[in-house]
Amino acid sequence: MTHDVLGVGSDQEGARASVPKGRKNSTSSGTVSYRHFFLGWRIKWSVTEFERLTEIIEMPRYYFHIEHEGRTILDREGIELADLDEAREEAVAAARQLISDHVLRGRAADGRRFVITDEGGTILAEVSFRETIDT
Repeated sequence: MTHDVLGVGSDQEGARASVPKGRKNSTSSGTVSYRHFFLGWRIKWSVTEFERLTEIIEMPRYYFHIEHEGRTILDREGIELADLDEAREEAVAAARQLISDHVLRGRAADGRRFVITDEGGTILAEVSFRETIDT
């Protein structure tokens, strides 16, 4: 007994469904397997459903401004992320990268921090570069 993608069993090894007239397939017998038919349908449905859902669900855009010694480098593009926790994780990863770049150049990155804001400019969180590394 074989099982196809949907878990439906078949007593015949390699059970096949006929292909509608006018359709090409890669088998010499003119048939396509149930597995390929259903898998293709499920993939097509999944992609279509994903496209529809991404149009409906808009993720919030977060901006990561860098503050250092009273100056601010504004992030004018921002990035769409699922939630504030994901934005914090992004800030921690970016801070670590910037720290490593500064250390490689022989400069300290102390005193810098990310200020995470929403599209309206409301401050949602602050991430100090110093907090992102273990001492």
